[in-house]
Formats: sequence, C-alpha cells, structure tokens
Amino acid sequence: MRPYSANNRHLGTGSSDEVSIFDEEQPLPVFYPPNAVYICSFLFSPMFGAILLAMNFSRTQSKRGVWQVLTFGIVYSVVMVFISQTLFKNQSYSSFMINLGGALILKYLFWNTYIGKDAAYYKRSVIIPVIIGILIMGGFLLLAILVNK
Repeated sequence: MRPYSANNRHLGTGSSDEVSIFDEEQPLPVFYPPNAVYICSFLFSPMFGAILLAMNFSRTQSKRGVWQVLTFGIVYSVVMVFISQTLFKNQSYSSFMINLGGALILKYLFWNTYIGKDAAYYKRSVIIPVIIGILIMGGFLLLAILVNK
C-alpha cells in the first residue's frame, strides 16, 4: 500500500532518498479517503458519510470525534428531512442539495478538525460500503414502490 495525505498526494515509498513526514515507529492508519466520504455522503446520505468518518476516527490513537460526527449525522439527517418536507415539498433535487451540504461539512470541518488536513494514511477500500449503500438505497426504493401501489 502507498501512504497518502488527506489531499491525496502520494507520500513516497520510504526509500532512503525520500523525506518521510510520518513517524516510523507508529504505523500509519488505514482510512476511507476524504473524497470517498464526500462522494458517499452526496450519493447516499450525510449519515452514511458520518458512519464512514466515525470509523476513520476510531482508527486514530485518540479516537476523538467519533461521537461528535455520529451525532452530527443523526441531527443533520433529521433536521434536513424536516426542512425537505416543509420547504422543498419533496422536489427531486432537494435531497442532492441537502446531501451536498452535509458532505461538505463532513469533509472540510470534521476531517480537518479531527484527522488533519495533511494527515498521512493508507487508503481503505470503499467497495464494501458502496455495495452496502446501494443495497440500502435499493431497499428504500423498493419499499417506496410497494407503498405507492
């Protein structure tokens, strides 16, 4: 695996002619990349992105931010459902706008605060979370179709 920083720059292989910006004694954590959290938050929901980010936070030494990001995901989702129902009257684009706002907050506020803008890490595959997200969204879509019959 290649180490990355939060801005997706390759940090090098650790050869003697390269300068390492991480502590050799502490192994690098394996995180879902911030862009993956952002995209999953936008496509599925900010709650989904908050769960991925909480999983990242739990892999840090301090484990700071786990409960804060999960609380944000729940509160943001509940408030945005209420706003969507009352202001947007379920217009199709409203969910994407709401998800975009949550995704930006997760990526730029929570990631930068609790992990750090230039933190070094190894990328964790997002294939399983994406499959889970697709299955959950498919289940909701099927439920909506069955309820509206």
